[in-house]
Amino acid sequence: MSNLNKENPVKLFKQMRKEFISYYNTQFFINNENILKEREELIDSEGVMWQSPQLEVLKQYETVGNSGSDSNNDVFSKTNLNNKFYDYLNTSLFSSNENTFSMYKHQAESMIGASKGKHIVLTTGTGSGKTEGMYLPILESILNEAATWPQNNLETQEYWFDDDHLTFDGQTNIFQRKDEKRESAIRCLMLFPLNALVQDQKTRLRKLFTGEANEQLKKLINGNQIYFGSYNSKIPGSPNRYRFKDLDKFNDLKNELKAIRDVYFDTKSIPEIKDDLFMVESFIGGEMWSRPDIQFNPPDILISNFNMLSAMLSRDYESNMLDSTKDWLSKDGNVFTLMVDELHTFRGTAGTEISYLLKRFLKRIGADKKGKLRIVASSASLSEDSKTLLEEFFDLPKEDFEIISDPKIKDEEKLHELPLDSPKIFEDESFSSKNANDIVLSALKKIEKNSKDGSPPNFSLHNVSKVIFGTNEAELTNLENLFSKLEGPNRFRLHYFIKSHQGIWCCINKDCDNLDKKYKDEDRLIGKLYSSQRMRCTCGSKVFELNYCFECGEIVLSSNLISENNTTGEKFLANDLSTGEENYKNKVYIYPVKKDLEELKEKFACYKNNVVQDFIISSTSTSEAELEFLFLPKKLSMNGNLSKVDPNEFNVIEFSLRANPNHEPSVNWFEENYKNLTPTPHYCPCCNNNSERTFNFRGRRNELSEIIRPSILLRMQPQIDAVIQAYGRAMVRDLTKEDISSRKIVAFSDSVQGAAEFAQRFEQQHFINMLRSIVVKVVTDRKNFLFKEEELIEIFLMSPEEFEQLNLESDKKDYLRGFYSNLSTSVLRELASATKNSSEIGNELKQLISSINDVEFISINQLQNILQKQLLNLGINPTNNSHVYFNDWLKYEFKNTEDENYHWSDSYKDFEGEIEWSEDFYKVYPKLKTWRNTQKKFFFKRLIENLSLQNDYEDLGIGILTVKADTAPPNKFNLDEELQILILETIIRYFAREKRWSNEKFDYTRTSMLRNIQPLLNFISLHIDNTSIDSLEVFDEIHNWLISEEICRTQTTRGGRQGCGYLLNFDYGNRLNDKLGFRLMLNETLRKCKCSRKFLQNKIKYCFICNQQVKENIFERKNNYFYNIGSNSDEIFRLNVQELTGNTVDNTLRQRNFLGFFPPANIHQDRELNFSRDEKHKPIRLIDEIDVLSVTTTLEAGVDIGNLKIVWLKNAPPQRFNYQQRVGRTGRRGQVFSYILAAFNQSSHDKHYFENTTELVFGSVPEPFLNKDQERIQNRTILNEILCTLDLENRKSIDSEEFFTPNVSGDFGNLANWDIEVHSKLLNHLENSFNQDYLLFDKSKKKECINQLKGWVEGIDDYIQKEDDKTLDLAQFISELGFLPLYGMPSANRDLILDISDRNTENKLGREKSLAISEFMPRAQYRQDKVLYEAIGFANLRGGKNPQLTNPSTNLNQQYEITYCLNCNYVTKDEVQTCKHCGTPIDSNMFRRKFLDPDVYITTGIKEPNQNNRVYGKKTKSFYEFEENDNPIFEDSQDLVNGKFGFITIYTTNDNSQEGFNLTTLDKQHPGSNSRGEYWGTLFLESGWQVFHSIDPEYNWDNHEYKKKHWKYSPNNQIPFYGLGVQNKTNTFLMQLNNDSNIDKYSFDYLKPKIVDINEDLIFRNAPEEITYSNSRKTAWISAAEILKQHLISNVIECESRDIDYEVSYYSKDENSDAAPTIFLTDTLANGSGFTEYYFKNQWFGSDLSIFLKKLENQSCCSEACYRCLKNFQNRSIHNNLNLRLGIDLLNIFQGKGLNFEKITEYEEFLTKVVTKDFYEAGIEIEVLNNVLDSENNKVKVFKFVFNDQNYFMMLTHPLESNNLRYFNVYDQIENEPGFSPQKFFNIDYLSALTNSIETYKEILESDNS
Repeated sequence: MSNLNKENPVKLFKQMRKEFISYYNTQFFINNENILKEREELIDSEGVMWQSPQLEVLKQYETVGNSGSDSNNDVFSKTNLNNKFYDYLNTSLFSSNENTFSMYKHQAESMIGASKGKHIVLTTGTGSGKTEGMYLPILESILNEAATWPQNNLETQEYWFDDDHLTFDGQTNIFQRKDEKRESAIRCLMLFPLNALVQDQKTRLRKLFTGEANEQLKKLINGNQIYFGSYNSKIPGSPNRYRFKDLDKFNDLKNELKAIRDVYFDTKSIPEIKDDLFMVESFIGGEMWSRPDIQFNPPDILISNFNMLSAMLSRDYESNMLDSTKDWLSKDGNVFTLMVDELHTFRGTAGTEISYLLKRFLKRIGADKKGKLRIVASSASLSEDSKTLLEEFFDLPKEDFEIISDPKIKDEEKLHELPLDSPKIFEDESFSSKNANDIVLSALKKIEKNSKDGSPPNFSLHNVSKVIFGTNEAELTNLENLFSKLEGPNRFRLHYFIKSHQGIWCCINKDCDNLDKKYKDEDRLIGKLYSSQRMRCTCGSKVFELNYCFECGEIVLSSNLISENNTTGEKFLANDLSTGEENYKNKVYIYPVKKDLEELKEKFACYKNNVVQDFIISSTSTSEAELEFLFLPKKLSMNGNLSKVDPNEFNVIEFSLRANPNHEPSVNWFEENYKNLTPTPHYCPCCNNNSERTFNFRGRRNELSEIIRPSILLRMQPQIDAVIQAYGRAMVRDLTKEDISSRKIVAFSDSVQGAAEFAQRFEQQHFINMLRSIVVKVVTDRKNFLFKEEELIEIFLMSPEEFEQLNLESDKKDYLRGFYSNLSTSVLRELASATKNSSEIGNELKQLISSINDVEFISINQLQNILQKQLLNLGINPTNNSHVYFNDWLKYEFKNTEDENYHWSDSYKDFEGEIEWSEDFYKVYPKLKTWRNTQKKFFFKRLIENLSLQNDYEDLGIGILTVKADTAPPNKFNLDEELQILILETIIRYFAREKRWSNEKFDYTRTSMLRNIQPLLNFISLHIDNTSIDSLEVFDEIHNWLISEEICRTQTTRGGRQGCGYLLNFDYGNRLNDKLGFRLMLNETLRKCKCSRKFLQNKIKYCFICNQQVKENIFERKNNYFYNIGSNSDEIFRLNVQELTGNTVDNTLRQRNFLGFFPPANIHQDRELNFSRDEKHKPIRLIDEIDVLSVTTTLEAGVDIGNLKIVWLKNAPPQRFNYQQRVGRTGRRGQVFSYILAAFNQSSHDKHYFENTTELVFGSVPEPFLNKDQERIQNRTILNEILCTLDLENRKSIDSEEFFTPNVSGDFGNLANWDIEVHSKLLNHLENSFNQDYLLFDKSKKKECINQLKGWVEGIDDYIQKEDDKTLDLAQFISELGFLPLYGMPSANRDLILDISDRNTENKLGREKSLAISEFMPRAQYRQDKVLYEAIGFANLRGGKNPQLTNPSTNLNQQYEITYCLNCNYVTKDEVQTCKHCGTPIDSNMFRRKFLDPDVYITTGIKEPNQNNRVYGKKTKSFYEFEENDNPIFEDSQDLVNGKFGFITIYTTNDNSQEGFNLTTLDKQHPGSNSRGEYWGTLFLESGWQVFHSIDPEYNWDNHEYKKKHWKYSPNNQIPFYGLGVQNKTNTFLMQLNNDSNIDKYSFDYLKPKIVDINEDLIFRNAPEEITYSNSRKTAWISAAEILKQHLISNVIECESRDIDYEVSYYSKDENSDAAPTIFLTDTLANGSGFTEYYFKNQWFGSDLSIFLKKLENQSCCSEACYRCLKNFQNRSIHNNLNLRLGIDLLNIFQGKGLNFEKITEYEEFLTKVVTKDFYEAGIEIEVLNNVLDSENNKVKVFKFVFNDQNYFMMLTHPLESNNLRYFNVYDQIENEPGFSPQKFFNIDYLSALTNSIETYKEILESDNS
């Protein structure tokens, strides 16, 4: 089919941009059309919010022939494969849905090479069929052996789990394959780094060994079966098979397998399922079902991961698997195959540990013997030079490896001459797709050829267009036309790049010369716009930030206060380019205005004065303070001077917040809190709107700072999620119009919470937008619903059965059903006597018929009924996932849970027909009716939220909320009828816009209501225009009528008093008053008020918000993004967005739902309601099929999840390799085009890749490496191997009655077993039986290894003796101490138990423990599956039949008490009163606290749905303590530096912002022996949990589920001031300057309290008093640390960046020494990796470092730091503290070289230009003094500026220089300068000069004033 008019990447690119601009202009609307247009052009330009898309041509892999099976057979014939299997492989491995195809050449090379005895490594690209290439050698070996197996006469598949009477004794093989005669063994082990990859391989193997292909195979191998199975945490059954001696657990396993089998057969019954059946677990063929099955009869092919392999080597459970494999392998001719995927991920420590693990495994099964092993592997990047790495990794000769890579692309025989002579060439009818294809390929080839050596090619669409057509074409029209012809054979991947921008800035000069004339008009009062922050416009005027009012769109300028004259009040303003905190004292807001009083009144709704003067506009007050907004007419110069002027000279209005100056408590409160106030105003003087929030959503009265927190004056900065929303929605809609099957998108995030947040926000916004579209469609479609009176009477006289059989269009019948089913008694009486003569029809019946035919009006009741059905037709939950299960809601409402835990879908009978269950059905299931009514309530809430949005339906020009045409209030004032209806509708709109619905708000007293409706009363008065009529009386008349008609309702106020009815009635039941509804007005003129409020009623004259006149300012609906969505039926499509992360409970089910595997159930006959307590909803295609899968890196590597055309990325991935893996999910199924939408945030990491998209898409991928020469890594493995091979009698994996399952780290028993047998046997083995020589990298160091291990054993013993709880798992305990290998996994995870009242003990989420102390802390919220869980406590955990929660303070190994200083990072275990380093007193900024590291964290047990924002945990802080008493400690001195190596304890703490956690306890007795899976014990809970203190009669502790489950709260048991923390002991190498070094020319302290004489320190001597910390000096230290780290990992020893960390802190080397700044380089792995030790011992400060520094210095890449020198993904959080120049200089000083003044002079020349430019742009005159020299005749830069007629001098100084270097010499030279005084001589350091010299200017003036 032609691709023309279907998919066109260029057209799509334009459309996405267009729609984003529409969104942006709507959401960030401003009143001036020309400013709007200029802004649109500004942001819709390359480099601002998008980059030109990159075009990637996907590789066309060459096949071995075009004849399918014949060509494959030619390959098979060149191998050792038995020819009887040729057809089998063709139909199973090289076919898709019965179509056979030829294999790729690289697949053939793999099979042929393996047949020749080579180990195969495939490195071809993503989607190249690497997996099949790896399978071929494996299959050749297994199939050939299978042909020799004896005849198998077992005919049927036996399901042992169907035998309800079957029991298990722990020993007897009663499982799958129990009667099989052939030898069971693992013939191939497939190892993968991720469980997701394990699942993917099972999918592929099912195609080979289940289904039709398997039946063919069995005939070829004597009726035998080849078996495969996965062995990881996802397979059914515990690894501890002895547990199944317990009949209950054994029956649980049986039931689990039965349920999985049911899924298989349900899926198998889908007619069109074909090969997709292989996505689900198979129960026909060779798949093994459970762990016990595998343990007794290991499969021929076992799939697992490295952690599990390590566990298998230590546990008794799997010993049979390994023994049987060893026996099989010992026989002649048998060869074991090891398949390792993703070799490129095995780097550094983790890769080395895995290499050792494989050695151990291969030795265990005897595969280390010659000729017994075949390696098959894959990698994203390996070259021929990497064979040495392979030799090292597998311990096999490198000559035995064959690396099969992507074939080199051959030059095309004939390339098109480019550029084309004319773009019209492809408009000719004879121009073919091949012509288009060749032209594009020729362009790409030409670009690649012209690329500079080593740099990736720029395949951007704009560059491709330029090469093809020879011109720069911004709109790409010619390329769009060319692409419309592309249909293949080549496939292309389009990479779109989008980014948020930080805001909009503008020149403050309305007469700006640089403003394009087309954007000028008389009302425009600003100059040229800019998309990034700057100081000055190119016209010379200042540039300020452009803000806007969210309500009215009025623009307001904001700037920073640089200085203020306290006498005149004159302010000097400029953009502050620093990253400092903004507040109301340093931020100024100004409105540009014309010098006209009337214009002033028209612009500002608040301004009623007849003269220009200052006045107080508004005030906000609480018991805390009173704050006032001031209206201050002033004059702003183009230089940024803001001054008070004559009333006739003003040109701006300053808008300022202050405390009431006449109220001292207010002034004091403001001084204490102004820094914590949101510095963007919550009130707009133009439209009189404010966004104050007096109460929070839980009903608590807010504090003053919270009341004014919501801003109404906003920045023009879109959130990146909103950008993705706009682009992504357009992409999905346009690409799936023709091909709905391609609506499958995977969106990548780098974090679990990022994926969860995206799923929630994207789906919710789409729901809101689509609901609008459906409302418009529903109301529009009703125009065709006209009925005759006699027709309606006839219908209403029908019986229900007759009505259902009525031959009427379904939508019309649905429309009438709402009326028919709710006929009142009086109408029924009138119907009974009615005839077809309309004159005899009663009044009520007439009104009913009139209502039915009023098709432009629809009541909210009717609307919600129709909308529900429309949403259900699409498969959408009408409540937008409010609560998914019945019990979730019951817990949320503090009600008793039920045994029938209905799913939301259970409340509907059908999704496409009659949605309501019958009353008879509800009588059988009464709780279901409760649930249905709850669903109605939820949906009605969603509907009214949609009606009450900021852009309401009248703003969109769609329609209005009103009452039925035949109803009207009394009219005692004889108002014009249309006017009265206008006032009525405006009152309703006003209430709705204020969200005054009875379910959401408390009622008000009349006094409070009148205060809030003043603008509404003004509106009424202005429209009546009759002073004799009181507007309040008119309001009361209409309002009272609304109450009488139940459109409004009264209820109690927050204080419990009777309210006045300031609420719209929230009545979600069937009796909702039909008088309130929605009227469509698409044909009416939409007028816009000056405040941007829009109106559809012709009668309206004044705005009900700002009360200004509404003129004939017509607003085009098409300019509103939300109108375009709402009025476009193409927008009505479902997007079910779900997350898939490591926390997903059933990722297989989620994957199936994404792929669309559902049984063909008849929804009426086969509905299975969820009658159990468990959440066991059976998936239904219509509602459960997933469209967008929001994932983490789980899906990054190798998983094929179907026919993907689209992938989204929420942020830049860590490296180019990660990007390659993620985007490789697309383009796998032969589409001509596939699409990537990559979004970038404002981080420096994301900015780097946004600016370097070619590097991201086409850059090189680093190769892997190992660290086998590191003894600590080696010795971990040796210790693990010894422990695994010891003859231990008390392992947990032996047959016992306790049923304890050992930790995956190993099986050595519990801690008590250490003293019983492990300790002694371990030492004895080291002394007498050491035989692990094969694991030694250097065999000559055997004795050293043994001695080190002995030291480790004694260290472990010390820890164990301190531990009271000897029931802890020994392997886990040793692993967390860092003495066992981790294989790249976290040393320890901590779980968040989601509900301790839930018997499902798997109901939990996991995080690495150092992250858990923040993310799981009390009050923090965690999102999963669109609900929030709030953490409230923590405990330790003991497993067992009923898991016990225990007091976390009793475990001494999981707690510590320290004294720590926040000023200097000093830490000690001792109790001290002042900081040893900086003198800070205790409880000032130094604290002593006990920190706990609990095993588990606890939530409230309540799911919070539909919440976009969540509460984040507090950031953690780390402290480093060198272990002075630990041995060995090594010291060394080189040049001017002391080095010290030893152990360090890193304390990672969360002290809740120095407040600690006030705790109490919950306790529960043991539930009894008959209970199972129920939590009990003691836990710590946050004592401030509101449930404990609530006085609400329902929402309190007595009604909480935990109380109902017998947990007891102890209010008097208060446990104060704990913190959360973890500690990690590891190697460190620290360095600091020698105390006796002769370096008096330099200063190194970055803390002011450490300076003995402040006057002697250039950084601090003139700094304001509150400045106690030098960011510049700290930056020098941090940068030096980063340089040393890079030197270590790249020049000294190759290791991963994540293997090394560093910290800069103060440290005193002994009791007699002062603390000094110190660099700590540490191994990140607990107990150390040996990297820093190696660095310390290998000339860490020798000539090699000098060469490295020189190389960095000479590359001249940047003025600060960049990705070519210091910045990278790992250090992205400190990018602002990296500076290459300062880091090099500090290290040069360390080496005794001092500063390089040649480089210094060059750098200072550059900085001088920066400073003078900054001062000039800020409007400050500055000059550079000439001929100032240092003692070596090097130029020194000294600046001079004037303030208040006084001269100030400022010397440019290096942050590290002291007075002795240049200062005194300079002082002597300038002291005779006019106006010089010592008090006016300051300095500016390099970093301040570089980042923000104006901040130094402000500090100088502040210091001088003080």
